[in-house]
Amino acid sequence: MEDETNAYMEIAATKSLCSIDDIRLVQPIGQGHFGRVWKAEYNKHNDKTLAVKLLKENAPETDLKDFTQEIDTMLSLEPHENVVKVLGFSKSGQLIKIPVFIALEFMANGSLKTFLRSSRSDNIYGNLHGGSNRLTSRDLLTFAEHVARGMSHVAKYGFLHRDLAARNVLVSESRVCKVADFGLARDVIESREYLSKLLVRKMLKILS
Repeated sequence: MEDETNAYMEIAATKSLCSIDDIRLVQPIGQGHFGRVWKAEYNKHNDKTLAVKLLKENAPETDLKDFTQEIDTMLSLEPHENVVKVLGFSKSGQLIKIPVFIALEFMANGSLKTFLRSSRSDNIYGNLHGGSNRLTSRDLLTFAEHVARGMSHVAKYGFLHRDLAARNVLVSESRVCKVADFGLARDVIESREYLSKLLVRKMLKILS
């Protein structure tokens, strides 16, 4: 786990990865509301493999705002071994017409959801959900521990993830699980204010 984390420390420490010109997009590996996620290589660092979330062209102002909020949320968190590491970003936006993106460490095994499904056994009689030909109960407990540690770290900085699911947890080559996708994350105080206003509106509707 420590070696994988250190492999990206030099890039993250420089904070120089802020131009799409420094990145070579290799192939799309995912599709989200804001745009595509690409497997990419960082030209200035021995073609180090990255994952790049790239905001789609001509995205509406609301998408730009939400995407930059996701970037700000991730930047406000101190690095943690169970939270996906930010390596660089650009959020110049539509005024300058520079691509908006966030570069993250590449997680070779993809989402936890896909990883768990691909590990299922072909033996349909193992149990109702299918056994596993690669994972043990200890592995599953370890994954749960990784996610819990990541979420505890996020909570320490006053954020609610609001979309924690296996599809939003990524798995590294050495099977370390890391919380990702902070597109719906909100500050706890902000969320409480929103909830209070929502409850007031509901009460008024009931009483009217």
